[in-house]
Amino acid sequence: MKKILILVLAIILACMLTGCKSPSKIAAEKAGEKILEKAAGVKVDIDGEKMTVEGEDGTQMTMGGNEWPEDQMAKEIPKMGSGTVS
Repeated sequence: MKKILILVLAIILACMLTGCKSPSKIAAEKAGEKILEKAAGVKVDIDGEKMTVEGEDGTQMTMGGNEWPEDQMAKEIPKMGSGTVS
């Protein structure tokens, strides 16, 4: 439970770091990756608005961007065909 909480907090921190549009965006992405990797013990790749987390067993989860995720969890969630979410 503690590891999940740390992962959620680290993801929020990484999103905050990658959300700014300053000239040091690449440095912020790398810092966010290192923080997440140390906190959760998983491999993290932050690329602009997309963040990919690779678990110890090789499974990957991608968050952000405009595409529907391709991971196992996305197959369980019904995809909204049309409309807007506010």
